[in-house]
Amino acid sequence: MLRVVAAEQHFIPDAAYFVHMAHVHHKDSHAIVQQLGRVTFQDAIKFPLERFGSRVTSQKRHASPKDAAAIARAIEKYQTKISQLARSGRRSQLAAWNARARVLSVMRSIGFKPHANHVAAALALERGLSEEALLPVVNCFLTANKHVEGGLFIGSLTQVHSSLKQDLPKRVHDLLHRAPQAMSSAEIAKQLELPVTRRNRALITHTLGVLDLMGLTYKLPAAESTYYKWVHACHQNTAETIPEWNLDWNVLSRLSQKPQKISELSLPIKFRGGIMAGSPDGLAVDHSTKLSFLRLKKSGLVSVRSLKSGFGMEAYLSKRGRNLLKEQARLPYLHHELRLALLRLPRAEGELKETDVLLLNRVAKWAAIHSALAREQRAIGAASLLDCVNEVSKRSGYRHSVVYGIASGQIPWKNVSPDRLQKKLLPQFIMREPVLGKYLKEHLGDTGK
Repeated sequence: MLRVVAAEQHFIPDAAYFVHMAHVHHKDSHAIVQQLGRVTFQDAIKFPLERFGSRVTSQKRHASPKDAAAIARAIEKYQTKISQLARSGRRSQLAAWNARARVLSVMRSIGFKPHANHVAAALALERGLSEEALLPVVNCFLTANKHVEGGLFIGSLTQVHSSLKQDLPKRVHDLLHRAPQAMSSAEIAKQLELPVTRRNRALITHTLGVLDLMGLTYKLPAAESTYYKWVHACHQNTAETIPEWNLDWNVLSRLSQKPQKISELSLPIKFRGGIMAGSPDGLAVDHSTKLSFLRLKKSGLVSVRSLKSGFGMEAYLSKRGRNLLKEQARLPYLHHELRLALLRLPRAEGELKETDVLLLNRVAKWAAIHSALAREQRAIGAASLLDCVNEVSKRSGYRHSVVYGIASGQIPWKNVSPDRLQKKLLPQFIMREPVLGKYLKEHLGDTGK
């Protein structure tokens, strides 16, 4: 049924293969695979395509009168050049300029300014995924784009061009389509026998983004801090989509058993993760788990409440989180809505990163204890440092070791550069916490920063 070309990891499907896949593959995604190379560019570029995740940038916008005027001027110049070439009889150059003129005409007709990734996805739907089919037309779009003031599209086709030189769109697609296996960009590079370099991972990730816009890939929660896993969209209803490698999934599963103190939730937990998400033996480090909790809270899957004892906070599943996990328990694959929640929401304009939120929390604790120590020293005069620490720890409820560390000069931003602290973080902290910000401005000199 399936013949494999071992040297390039490509497959050549026969009729029996398509009959088999039509039964086991996701119906809509399988239809897209069968339609590759049969869709017009004008139709494909207008598909209502969506991408999910925290770093999605392929957004189109309405074309302005300025955009239309820039294309019109370029077309006028092209017509002049084409007339000159026609008179001189230079046929090869004439064909190239006519092809670019058709690009300008088509882009003017679509009525909006697409992202370069949308252009690449539409071209691939029209012509197929192979280097032979796509590279000449991508070159044509690249050249025509240079001749239009402000460009024909948002972003650049440069990375698409680079990936085509390695035939990555077809190779990555064929690899994922062949079997239901969730893979990161590094795992895909290994399967394609490519060096796992930063450049190759970036090209593969970019390729996956274009395939995603085509509806051919299915993005899954990350195994590492910023690297998602992927399956072919045809395999989206398989057990391979259950993200056992993902820390957020494991924290969510832990909370499904019972509410837990945040301090306990931050203790190491076992999970099938990568080295970037935890320690090499599969234990999530304290910092990673706290970041995970912030992401789940932002997604509306967990909530917090004060403990009845008055000290500390307790994390528990929100109503949305409980309902989604109940629905998930009945499915042999990852629930679609839960997948979107675990893919991480993009940050709103001006929103702090999760790591900066943790830093702000640490700074707030430092300021509260620092201020309490100063008041205690004024109240009891020249008493010993240990007496101050004992009194603040007893009154505030903070651990003795935490208070003693701050009294001894420990600061929460020791790994933050002074320039970033003063120019970026401090203004953000002042905007969110004016009282804390004022205190920091007055006392940063005490920290040696």
